[in-house]
Amino acid sequence: MAYSAGEDNKGVFVFLQLPIVFQMAAIHELGLSVFLREISWAGAYLLIGIPTFLLLYFVGFFINLSYLRLKRSVN
Repeated sequence: MAYSAGEDNKGVFVFLQLPIVFQMAAIHELGLSVFLREISWAGAYLLIGIPTFLLLYFVGFFINLSYLRLKRSVN
């Protein structure tokens, strides 16, 4: 989707940052953005996107596990 913006470089930049914008904002607030200045988008996705996906996956897994245990104890 990012590269469908055509020749609009600002549009490409905005679309590329959307999936990891909250994590990057948190990194900036913690003062760690200095370490990410020279990193490519692919590198940012590897360092930020994949761990975030794994974290959210396991949070969902444990919520589902808790729900199933609660459901079993009610029945």
